Amino acid sequence: MSPSFLLDTNIVSNFLQAGREGEFSVASRHVPRLVVDEVRKELEADKARGRAFKSWLASSNISVRHIPVGSEAAANLARLLRPKDPHKDLGERASIALAAPEPALVLVTHDKNALWLTIREIWRAPAQVMGIAAFVRLLFDQRALMDPEVADDVINLSGPLEQRPTWWASWRAKLVAT
Repeated sequence: MSPSFLLDTNIVSNFLQAGREGEFSVASRHVPRLVVDEVRKELEADKARGRAFKSWLASSNISVRHIPVGSEAAANLARLLRPKDPHKDLGERASIALAAPEPALVLVTHDKNALWLTIREIWRAPAQVMGIAAFVRLLFDQRALMDPEVADDVINLSGPLEQRPTWWASWRAKLVAT
């Protein structure tokens, strides 16, 4: 069974902020992607881009998964919620809760706290989690994305140059637009 990539809020947000939602939608035909419903709600609630996101999602080829009541994922989410502020980081916590019991899901995030929480919570081996740079590379390796400028536009939103993986510059230099 090939994996499906469960996207945290910041992954989708980076593609949208980069103006690369069209390429991101097309890539979904080649690499299965989904968001948990809580991530969808976070993105729709964004005052600047919420309405555009809602319209885009309908034609994006990205599916939305709900956490079923009574499921292992629901129990995980209940334990992960912060008692003092259960809505804080709800999308990332719901993503982790859904990914933990499902070996076919790879959680993709670019949030430091989410990465640490994921490492703590996903107990099965191999734990499947990746950051945005590795995900962008995978989309190119799978030929789901072709334009090297998409990689630049998306990764430039993810932080300073010195925070990129050691392999990024040499890999990016080899990309050729087709």
